[in-house]
Amino acid sequence: MSSELFSPQLCYGLAILGTFLSAFSQILLKMQANQTTNKSFIWKFLNWRVILSYGLLFLTLAINQIALIHVPMSVMPCITATIFIWVFLMGYFILKEKISRRKVIGVAIIIIGIIISRYHFCACYNIEMNNQKERAGRHAQKKHPRRCRGCFVFLRSESLRMPFICRS
Repeated sequence: MSSELFSPQLCYGLAILGTFLSAFSQILLKMQANQTTNKSFIWKFLNWRVILSYGLLFLTLAINQIALIHVPMSVMPCITATIFIWVFLMGYFILKEKISRRKVIGVAIIIIGIIISRYHFCACYNIEMNNQKERAGRHAQKKHPRRCRGCFVFLRSESLRMPFICRS
């Protein structure tokens, strides 16, 4: 699959779709766990909800691989972390689970972590882009940026997406 086939918007949409599919598959597993209290051992694993759930999780893996064509590796964990929020909401609306203080605190910690992660990456990326003009003459022969305040700066190149650390 080539990158011309998938636009960046489509890849971000697929990443978000993958989170919903994964959350829905976890809800299906919860529903089956609630219903198989007195069933046989084999029936707990060989029924349509469990098979569909694992099929959706496998589909999510494939969707995430396609999404990674344009979604940077630094963004994907933030998108996939929202799975827990969707499971919390689907559990409340579909399974009628009670909302406890512990669950709300857990969701709040996840949201705070996503915000901190995205802010930190964006701040580092903006610093890197602002300093790129300064370094053009000085670091023209080097193919990597300087390390930004103790964090990794993720580059988007055609062949490789990974963190680079400048040793100079």
